[in-house]
Amino acid sequence: MIFVTIFFSTLLAFTLVWSLISLNSLKQSNFEQIKANNISNQIRLSTDRLTQAARAYVITGDEKHLAFYHKIVDIREGLLPRPKHYHRVYWGVMLAENTPPPFPLSDNQSLKQLLENEHFSTQEKHKLLSFYEKSKKLSAIEQRAFKLVTPNKHMLTKESRFDSTSLLFNEAYSKYKAEIYSDINDFYQLQEQRTSIKLAEEGTNQQNLIIASILCFLCLSLSFLVLLMKLQNENREKVATLNKEVREKTQDIRVKNQALEDSLEKTRAAQRRVVEAEKQSALASLVCNVAHEINTPLGVIITATSHVEHYLQALTSGVSQKRISKRKLNDICDNLDHGVDIVLKNSERISSLVQKLKTISGDNLFEELQSFHLIDCINNAVEVSKELNQQNNVQFQIINPPNTLCHSYPKTVETVIINLILNSYEHAFTENGGNIKITLKPKNSDFILTYTDDGKGIPESINSKVLEPFVTTKKRNEITGLGLSLVSNLVTDKLKGHLNYESKEGEGLKFEIHIKNQI
Repeated sequence: MIFVTIFFSTLLAFTLVWSLISLNSLKQSNFEQIKANNISNQIRLSTDRLTQAARAYVITGDEKHLAFYHKIVDIREGLLPRPKHYHRVYWGVMLAENTPPPFPLSDNQSLKQLLENEHFSTQEKHKLLSFYEKSKKLSAIEQRAFKLVTPNKHMLTKESRFDSTSLLFNEAYSKYKAEIYSDINDFYQLQEQRTSIKLAEEGTNQQNLIIASILCFLCLSLSFLVLLMKLQNENREKVATLNKEVREKTQDIRVKNQALEDSLEKTRAAQRRVVEAEKQSALASLVCNVAHEINTPLGVIITATSHVEHYLQALTSGVSQKRISKRKLNDICDNLDHGVDIVLKNSERISSLVQKLKTISGDNLFEELQSFHLIDCINNAVEVSKELNQQNNVQFQIINPPNTLCHSYPKTVETVIINLILNSYEHAFTENGGNIKITLKPKNSDFILTYTDDGKGIPESINSKVLEPFVTTKKRNEITGLGLSLVSNLVTDKLKGHLNYESKEGEGLKFEIHIKNQI
């Protein structure tokens, strides 16, 4: 169908071009007819003007008519240049005023040459040349009349005037004039016939071309319509195919999504089981650690209590039998004091452990939200930590912004900072002390607290689990390992923030804590 459309488009373009060529040919025919009429009019007008000038000269004997006559003859013969618009010149005005032609001059080409150069038919050329030759015969008669006038032009007699005028007004002269006009009329008729035939042919061609153009346009429109319908059908088929593919892909995606959802649900269930297992494992580990931490002092208490019981029984038996010496009594009392002291110390250790466990669970801070300055919490924590650990060789550097107003839990913030400082005291520094730097910076509407020390750092073996409970670098009977775990729980659960830490063994420790301004 595309080739049909191209064919009719080419055919329509060809008919339009041919129509333009035909119109141009018709225009050229009209131009040639006008030009031929102008030339024939020149011959006819020049003949009339020659007759008028000759008759005027033989009647009046005035030289200007003779000069005017010869000028017209010279123009016809190509001896003088013709006026450019010869057929429009009013020669009578020129004769009366004795002025040059009022139009620009053209070439020195005779009328005979003009006739031979134009595209006339053989019959038309024959009529024009016959017209031209007969007009020359009239000129010969006129020349004879001039000879009769010229010798007697100063004193014309009736006889000479009659002889000269009779040549120009007789039957022969009139006959030649009639034959000349007959030839020109025949020329006009032949010209009109030829032009009419050509115009009819061109008109027919134009009609045929118009009909062909209309038919080509209709065929082209029809081919465009058919092509458009074909393209629409193809588009519908393509759209239907695409819709089918989309539906199939969508169904496939739905099936895959369902499979993914099922797999995701299974993964989530497995994760939940893993999390529960981890929780159980962590809980079991926590219970074991707590049991171990409690069983150690509790075993000491039980042992000390049995010793106290033994010495009490010995004291009771000696008193009842009245056989106890002073020395033995002092010895029993010393052992009882030592046993009671052991029981008290280990009971205090168990009590401290329980209190720290309660702190981790969040049960120890039931304070309300309030507005306070973070710098006050930092300063208080530093002072409290100094009192808790009498290390005077630790240097503090505190950097804070002008405005540290915050709306949160001040005691919790103090507890976090105190535990960080005590952790540095216990694990980071030696007897030579060290440096602690606390920097507070605003971030949007919140604060970033950065805590650093230049101590020992965290060993690689426990770096990843330093925030877990009971993780410590000291001996288990010296420290509980709950400090940093307490810090992590308080920051995330109570203060609704988060913390990050960086540490390498031997390069100190860095904590970065995000404290929310509005909880």
